[in-house]
Order: sequence, then structure tokens, then C-alpha cells
Amino acid sequence: MRIGLIVNPIAGIGGAAGLKGSDDRALVAAAQKQGFSSPVRQRIGEALAVLQDIKGSFELYSAPAVMGEAIAQEQGFAPRVIGKISSAKTTAEDTSRLAAELKAAGCDLILFGGGDGTARDIAAAVADLPCLGIPSGVKMHSACFAATPRRAGEVVKRFINGQCQILPREIMDIDEGQFRSGRVSAKLYGYLMVPVYENLLQGKKNSGVIWEAAALQNLARGVIAEMEAAPVGTLFIFGPGTTTAAVFGELGLNKTLLGVDVLSNKEVIAADCNEQDLKRITQNKSFYVFVTPIGGQGYIFGRGNQQISAELLINAAQIRVIAVIDKLISLPEQALIVDTGNEAVNQGLRGFCRVLTGYGTEAMIKII
Repeated sequence: MRIGLIVNPIAGIGGAAGLKGSDDRALVAAAQKQGFSSPVRQRIGEALAVLQDIKGSFELYSAPAVMGEAIAQEQGFAPRVIGKISSAKTTAEDTSRLAAELKAAGCDLILFGGGDGTARDIAAAVADLPCLGIPSGVKMHSACFAATPRRAGEVVKRFINGQCQILPREIMDIDEGQFRSGRVSAKLYGYLMVPVYENLLQGKKNSGVIWEAAALQNLARGVIAEMEAAPVGTLFIFGPGTTTAAVFGELGLNKTLLGVDVLSNKEVIAADCNEQDLKRITQNKSFYVFVTPIGGQGYIFGRGNQQISAELLINAAQIRVIAVIDKLISLPEQALIVDTGNEAVNQGLRGFCRVLTGYGTEAMIKII
């Protein structure tokens, strides 16, 4: 069995930086100058760590240098390197070309680290070969990714054992320019053949669902009541989404629909924050975090709100999940998912939690 590995070395850098994606090279360069880095090395490492105990059952083939080889070697693998790259500044064309070369080398599965853009590049070259994404990007609308990096490793194990179905899964992507302006313009770009095993993969994100105005207003009033009951001086971090935007609307404020904003005394004190902004604003202060699950997927952390880092969550006085009941009912497995990039924090969040669904009403739902 031959497993191919391709890594987009800048995947996800736009998450903590609040860029809504990593496709714009100029913005990525600016984020790097500010000290932001890609989480892809850590996330690929987590997936490969799961495969340590079955090293002898497959051969690992990889793209060269930063596109796979280096990370594989860090995890104790000795991959057979396929292809060449001219510099550390890799391109989408490199990804497509190397995917085709891994296929030509006889790989049975391509494991790739990146986001929706990387999935598009892979599909452009090898749409008929089984592929699996290790979730490392920002937008993550596509259904070809494992739910977490560790679950990617588990899927590979089951693929090697012949336990997976190979099914077509959607590749979705959005216009990042419109996304940064608060508009979601999602498009289906095709399909990848993906090894599927039970609930180890994420679902396709549902976009543009309009929830009942009355239910959202009722929920917004419930959130405001909790804010009013909080200790004086508490800050409130709100993640992206139309649900959190409803809270701001009830207060007569504008919300960055696809960004992270901070309230104090019912006023916006910081809008469209990146991770560094949030750390600076909350230093030595008590703060709550309000988030809503992504419709159709169930993620509350790790998809589209990477600005709210694991470190911030550790220091939060409260973490509150908010959603109207119809949204919870529509979730796969009726469960929420966390993928913060820190397994200890993930474990601390897992279990049953109370979700605020309206003014004075809650639902119990499991976080996995």
C-alpha cells in the first residue's frame, strides 16, 4: 500500500490573522511579517502520529521539502520523495503537478494538508484517485476533509485495512474578496473520491440559510440577559455568523459577519480581530466567548474562527455556545465538533454542554 503526502506550507495562516483565507499572497506575506505562521506542520504531525504503530503496513511517498518531506521526517518517517520544487514559495501549480506525479508513482491514496483551495488544486490533477484532506485551512467548506487531523490518521488506518467506502465528496470554495466584505459566495468546484468511514469526516458547510427572525431575536435577548448578569468589566468575544450578528442587531450595533468582535458595556471596542488583537485586549481581564456552530457541520472551534485560539479558550471565564433549536436539529449526529489545534483543550471541551437556544431556554448537546 502506497500513501502519498502533499502539504500546502502556508495553509491556515490566514486563520489566526483574521484574513478569512490564505489565497492572497500579499496578505499572507503581511501576516508573516506580523509574526503569524501556518498551523499545517502541527496538524500534519498529529495525523502522522496516529500512523506510527502501522508504519510497516504502507510505504509513504511525499512531495519534496516543505510540501511533505520535512514534516514526514520530523515524525520519524523516511518517505520516498517524488518530484521537485524550485523554492520554498510554492504555488497551486506545484500542488497539482506533484499530485499527478504521486499518482503516476502508484500511490493508492493521497493525503493532503490544506484547505478548500488545496483540495481544488488536488482535484484538478487526480479527481479519480482516493484523496483525503487533513483539515489545515481557514474556510473549510468542502466535504473531503477528516473531522480533525487525528481522525484523518484513523481514516487512513481503515483505508489500509479495506474498511472504507470510496465515495465522491464535494469541493466547495468561496471568493475570498467577497468573504472579507461580509458576503459568502460559495461555488461547487467538483468532487474528490474520498475514503469514508462512519463519522470521521466533516460535512459540507451549508451557506445562506435564513433562520426565523423571531427565533433569532429571542435567542439574542437571552444572550443579552447573560451579558447583563456578568460581573462588571467583563469583555465579550463574539465569533462569526448570522446568529451572533443577531445579538449585535438587537443592541443596535454592527457585527463583522465573518469576523470576531469584542463588546464591553454593550459597545463594540474591537472589530474583525485577529488572534494577537484578542490576546492584547483580554490581557488581565475577565472575558466570555460566544460562538455558534457552523450550519451543516457542527464545528464550534477550528473552522472560520481560528482567531479564537486554544490559548484564549483556556483563559476564558465562560465559553457559551448559542444556536436556535432548528440549527441544532439539522446538525450531523446532532453533535458539536471542536478542532482547536490543541488536543488537551479539545478534550477539555468534549462532553455534554448546555447550548443557549432562546431567552431562558437551553438544550443539552454532546461535543465530540
